[in-house]
Order: sequence, then C-alpha cells, then structure tokens
Amino acid sequence: GGIYCADSTVNTCTCSENEADSDGGGMFSSDGTVTNCTVSANSVSHQGGGIYCSGGSVQNCTVSGNSADTYAYAVAVAVGAPPSAYAEADARGGGICCFQGSVQNSVVWDNAIDSTHNMYGENCYNNGGSFNYTCTTPSIGSNCITVDPQLVGSKLSACSPCIDAGMVIAGLTTDIDAFPRPLDGDNDGIAAPDIGAYEYISISADTDADGLSDFEELALLETDPTLESSDGDPASDYNETIAGTDPTDGSDWFHVTHCTETADGFRIEWNAVSNRTYSIWQATSLTNSFELLTNNLAYPQASCSVAADGTNRYFRVEVELDEE
Repeated sequence: GGIYCADSTVNTCTCSENEADSDGGGMFSSDGTVTNCTVSANSVSHQGGGIYCSGGSVQNCTVSGNSADTYAYAVAVAVGAPPSAYAEADARGGGICCFQGSVQNSVVWDNAIDSTHNMYGENCYNNGGSFNYTCTTPSIGSNCITVDPQLVGSKLSACSPCIDAGMVIAGLTTDIDAFPRPLDGDNDGIAAPDIGAYEYISISADTDADGLSDFEELALLETDPTLESSDGDPASDYNETIAGTDPTDGSDWFHVTHCTETADGFRIEWNAVSNRTYSIWQATSLTNSFELLTNNLAYPQASCSVAADGTNRYFRVEVELDEE
C-alpha cells in the first residue's frame, strides 16, 4: 500500500490513492502509532482498505472513501503441483481492519466493501482490538458516534457531531495542520478534542477568553488561541492588537518606557504606534482611583511632561485604537 509502519510513528500525513493485494491499501501498521492522518481513496484485496492495524493505535485520524475486496488465491493438493482450484478470502474492513490494536478519536466513514464472497465491516472490522470515541457505523465500541460526521473533504463542518466529542489523549496537543488541540469548537466555554484529523476552528469561540476568536488568532494573527498571551509577555493578545504591538514577540508590548524627573516635574515616555491615541492618568496611591490628567495625545506623540505639585503620584498611560 502507501505506508508500512512497524514499531514506529506516522503523524500528520495524507495517505490517498494507494492499493495493496492483501493487508492495508493505504497503510499497514504493526505495533505502530498513527496520529493526525487522513486516509482516503485507497483500496485492498482482502482487509483494511484504508488502514490495517495489527497492535498499536490509530488516533485522531479521518478514514473515508476507501474500499476492500475479496482476495483470490490458488489451492494446490501437493507441493509443486499446479493449482487444482482457486478460493476467495473474506473482505474485511473497508476503512480499518483492527487486530488487537486500538482506534481512538477517529472518523471512519463512507468506506465500502465490494465483494462476491463473505463481507465483514464496510467501515470497520475488529478482531480483539478496541474502538473508543470513534465516528463510524455500525457502533463498534464505546462512546462512538453513529451519525454522519458532516465532512467537507476531510474537515469537520460547523454542524458536525464530532466537534468537541473526543477524548483527551496524552501528548496529542496539535492537529494535522499543527493547530492547537483541544479548542472550544462548539463555543460552550469548555475546550475538548474533536474526533478526526482536523480540529474545528470556530469563528465565534474564544478558547482562551482573551477577547479574540479562535479564527482571528489562527487565521489573522497567527497567535495561540489556547494562551491569553501567546508570546508570554505581560500583555494579552487582544490588548496587543489594540496597542499595535506584536503579540508574537515577547519583547514588544505596550508599556511606559521611561519616567524621568525634570527641572519642573516629570517626563513620561511610552512606545507609541500609528493610529493610536493616548491618555495619562494619575493617583496619589495605588489603592486610590486613578483620575484623568490629559488625553487625546495622538501618534507620533510618545511623551508627556507633568508639573510637580509636591505630592507623590503614580501615573498610568492608556491607549485606544483610532476609529477608521
């Protein structure tokens, strides 16, 4: 077939349009680990149109559009004698054929068996293995989903029952596109792994509750939607978008850069950015409320002088994004 995996790992692969004469049209795995893969349009003459799994595990994969057929073989009555008859082996597992392995968090859907002989499992065939949190039909294990996964290609659509329906698997922290896993795909305030190779990215959910949607963070800002501050600096990703600093650079965030004493008071400086307006606030104690000192300080102004009045004061600089 396409991939032979023995005591090793296959991760973030697309395996399609392969064929094999016996076991595993797309992939043969013996005590291996297959994660975050899409396996489609493969075929086999016998068992495991998409994946043949002998031991090991298949995790967060999408296996669809594969097929298994019967396997014809010759029968001889004596060693060295010509074939006296031909027989057909059973067709097993159009999607996955699992012998003493495990399948978890995977979509195994819309696979087929094309056979004139015995047929076992259009999507899955299981012999001593286990299936958990898998979307397939008929149900073959625990916590399985047996309704249409609503795929668009190999990705989950917005109405997929596989969104946030998987189990946590230690070490699986990204999907096939290297996007973080899990996300809050169904926007219920709780992040949970999706079933399948792709983690669904919601246009409205905010997994890290920083004020930016997961879609905005991944598609526009290239920040991590599971971390309030992707770069680890004191400012959240959202606050950095308002301030105009780089949310992927830990050395760049909005702050007072200098506060120096002058002959008649203080000079406050900050890192100003275009299309922003700044205001200065003051308080006599950190336990007191801050009061507005001056505002409407537009870029490129990046400093403000404050006269001394004989009291100890604390200053705060605030930034607003100008309306376009």
